[in-house]
Amino acid sequence: MSILKKMLVRLPVKKSYLKMAWDATAKGQRELALHLFKLAYEQETDPEKKAEAAWNVYVDCKNNEKYHEAYLWCERTARLGFVKAMRILGKAYFYGLGIVPNYRIAAKWFKSGADLGDASCIRLLGECYVQGKGVRTNEKKAYEYFSKAYGLGEPGSYYWMGLAYRYGGAGYDANIPKAMEIWREGQSNSRCLNELGKCYFWGDGVPKDKDMAYQYFRKVSDQGKDFADDYLSPDKLSLRSEAEVEALINYR
Repeated sequence: MSILKKMLVRLPVKKSYLKMAWDATAKGQRELALHLFKLAYEQETDPEKKAEAAWNVYVDCKNNEKYHEAYLWCERTARLGFVKAMRILGKAYFYGLGIVPNYRIAAKWFKSGADLGDASCIRLLGECYVQGKGVRTNEKKAYEYFSKAYGLGEPGSYYWMGLAYRYGGAGYDANIPKAMEIWREGQSNSRCLNELGKCYFWGDGVPKDKDMAYQYFRKVSDQGKDFADDYLSPDKLSLRSEAEVEALINYR
């Protein structure tokens, strides 16, 4: 009999498995804690405690790269009303993170989280509508979600609201200064930084300022994002028009 099985045999059945799981976690007994969280999921009748148990099984499985099992437990947690699990499931299906991509399922989970007021799910559902992934393309509906997420201060929504004012459409009039104002508000988001860099690089809404543009592009790069590389790397100059290449060469 394994050590784990021997330990489980000695467990008092009347005691809360959830509490015992946390005790085992505190003692660094990961394998025992995992089994106890699974038992707690079966034992608990309170939805919040049941979700707590399922969530911890998900975290352990994910940390040990058992993605298929991890998402099964994440879904159990989501079905118990845990919004964070809904968001994670949606992203997993949307981006194919350890699971086969499925935009329809992704949109469904984003909708579930959005209905519960999760700002990230609201913005992500907007992205589904603007890209036509999992739902029919509907720019007006997309920007209803982006606007709502923006009102909640969701970082990614600043990028989309800025685009609405930069180019117009979806009920918004083009207003580049307004777009830049929104992107400045959302500078914690790398896509906002990138758009600000492009404004200064091309002189959209502001005088051209190559030094300022470079600062924004460098911040994007420092955040580990590669979508400013066209402006920072000569290796990608071939992707641009002759006029843009000349401008980039002069910039560098």
